[in-house]
Formats: sequence, structure tokens, C-alpha cells
Amino acid sequence: MRLDAFGAIIKAALLAGLAAGLVVAAVQFVWSEPVIDRAIVLEEQLHAVDNARANAAQPPQETPVVDRPTQKKGLFLGYTIYGLAWGLLFGAAYAIAQPHLSVNSRLAKGVLLAGVSFWAVGLLPFLKYPANPPGVGDPETIDFRQHIYLGMLVGGIAVVALGLAVHRALLARRGRWTAVGVALGAVALGSAALYAALPSNPDVVHMPAGLVADFRMHSLAGLALFWLVLGGVFGPVLSWLSAGVRRPALAGPSGAS
Repeated sequence: MRLDAFGAIIKAALLAGLAAGLVVAAVQFVWSEPVIDRAIVLEEQLHAVDNARANAAQPPQETPVVDRPTQKKGLFLGYTIYGLAWGLLFGAAYAIAQPHLSVNSRLAKGVLLAGVSFWAVGLLPFLKYPANPPGVGDPETIDFRQHIYLGMLVGGIAVVALGLAVHRALLARRGRWTAVGVALGAVALGSAALYAALPSNPDVVHMPAGLVADFRMHSLAGLALFWLVLGGVFGPVLSWLSAGVRRPALAGPSGAS
């Protein structure tokens, strides 16, 4: 089996991550920003009610460090950085895993690895710690929430790595489908154990359930779209880059290449 060059893999992964980030940014700009605007308005109303109930003196309104129009424009910059960062990690993972991916084409390998990555660092953490709209979350618990979320990310990667190791160990002795079934079972059990072991988010959600559900649905759709685009673009771009690298040199006047 001929393995792809590391340089071509990283270039393809960065281009795929960039494409995925920009596509998701465009979709979220049109689809999700109105939901965030609703959440911000509701947060301001809740704070106003709380201040009125406490008969507290209203402090002078502070101008936000970054206003909403600038935040919306910065969405594309944020997703560009996000796409490049995950693209780089995806390329490194592909370079390590490519001899062990049990499919042939680059497109299939890219989609397979993207699907595995989506479970490890996207869906599994989201199931345990779903995204919340602005205004939800106690500032005093932010360090704790960051640590448990990071723990879920690392644990998800470890669980998937375990599944791939089980698949590799059983593939030659038990056959492809047995190896796949046992590996999926190992991932399922490991994911369930990780889900049960880590503590829940301590913050209470005070916003309407419908708004929170809308925000979470948009966030999950964005995650799924990101990994779908990254996996779908990576293989064809890698094939194009590899074809350019391996193109034979033109023959010189003497006929020697």
C-alpha cells in the first residue's frame, strides 16, 4: 500500500478545514445568528427584571467591547481559525492512521476519519455538555466547565483510539465484519463509561426551553456540517495534490527525464 506524503496530507487537511470553516460560518451567519440575537435580548430583559426586583440602583450601561455587527463579521474569522486548527489535527491523525483505515480510496478514508472524529470531539462531548446560548452559565464555574469539557474531548479521542486498536488486532484473525462489530462495541462501552464518569454541568438554565433547544440544534448541525465538509473535501484535494507531486518530469532533449 502506497502511503501519502505527510506534506500533501497536511496541505489537503488545512485546505479542507478552511473550506469547512467558511461553509459553516456562512450557514451559521444566516441560520443561527437570529437565534443568538433573541438570546441576547432575553438575557438583557432578565437582568433588567432582576435589578428591578432587587431595587438596586441601575449602573451606567457599559458599551460592549465588541458590538454585535462586529461579532457577526468576526464569525468568519473565528471559523477560519477553528477550521485551520482542526484541519491541522485531522491531517496529523490521518498521517498516523492511514495504514490502518480499512477502506481503499482517499475519499472513503477521509470521510471515515471525519466521522470518527465527529463522534470523538463533536457529538460525544455535545451529548454530555450541550451548547448553551449567551447568558447561560455562571462565571464562577467557567474554569470547572472548561476542565470537564476538555476531559470529555481527551476521553473521546482515547475511546476512539481504543476502538481502532481493537479493530486492528482482530482484523487479520477474525475477519472484517467481526472486527468492526467488536470495535464498535468497545467504542460504545467506552463512551458510556466516560459519559457516566464525568460530572454534569453545574449551571442551571433559566432561558425558555424552546430557545435553548433551537440554539443547541443549530450548534449540533454546525458541528455535523463542519466534519462532513472537512471529510468530503479532504480526499479529493489530497488526490489532486498527490497527482501533482507524482507527475513525471518532462523528457529533455536527449530523451532522458
